[in-house]
Amino acid sequence: MKGHLVWSAALCAGALALLPAGAQAQETPRRELRYDLRKDFGATFVLFSLSLAAELAKADLAPAHCRLCDKSPTAGFNVVDQPVRNALRWKNARLAALLSDFGLLTLPIGVVSAVFAFAALEGQPRTGLVDVAIVAEAAGTAMLLTQIAKFTAARERPFVHALPQGEKARTQNPTDNNLSFFSGHTAMVFASATAGGTVASMREYTSAPVVWALGLSVAAASGYLRIAGDRHYFSDVLTGALVGSAVGVALPLLFHRPVVTTKAPGAVSSPLEGNGVPVMPRSYGVMSFSGTF
Repeated sequence: MKGHLVWSAALCAGALALLPAGAQAQETPRRELRYDLRKDFGATFVLFSLSLAAELAKADLAPAHCRLCDKSPTAGFNVVDQPVRNALRWKNARLAALLSDFGLLTLPIGVVSAVFAFAALEGQPRTGLVDVAIVAEAAGTAMLLTQIAKFTAARERPFVHALPQGEKARTQNPTDNNLSFFSGHTAMVFASATAGGTVASMREYTSAPVVWALGLSVAAASGYLRIAGDRHYFSDVLTGALVGSAVGVALPLLFHRPVVTTKAPGAVSSPLEGNGVPVMPRSYGVMSFSGTF
């Protein structure tokens, strides 16, 4: 009996060795994420549409007076905000604000471009579109949460708070005066950076550390520039960074968690909805991901 088992094992090994390389590759486990591009891009469209609608209706939605009001023109809302403002605010605050606007436009685009490019370099160009959809979904979620918080909190911006009462209505954009909490720029760039890093880590791209390092560095610089530009207090930026990071990490993990699959022979993956044959769940630290993809 033992001899038969040895011979059977040897024959199986020989048969596997004779299989074409493509056939063996079809059974190689690979990292996949749960997705449905129709739903994911649809959700992203709704999120950005609601945020844009709120922005266009700002004149009607923005509070005329602050609700989260600071103490005086020389004292911030807490013992941290005013000293940090004094230390970091640029003499040319307008330049810092313009640079932060540039970061808001470029970082999300840079993150999705980098994730897509790294996926292609590692021989997985099809996954790049999925990665982009997830990052965009996170950015849209952070943007909508920011809009809700701004209109609810109604905190005066630091440069407006420092103006004499009679000059506050004469700012370049008075409807934006009381929309300081929390920083939408910071929330969106941190959501994009952490979503890109989380996706790259879940995919096990070798470039994941690069995505994390570059994304978080530029996001932190953007947050700094919002303070230097006198558009936000430190607490506005810190809250935006925390909210954006939470969204960027939680959304991919909750809705697009990875599953290890093997490509079924002859199966063709849909470009819109992931599919595959589930294998045993794979554990990462204290978390375990499983399911049908």
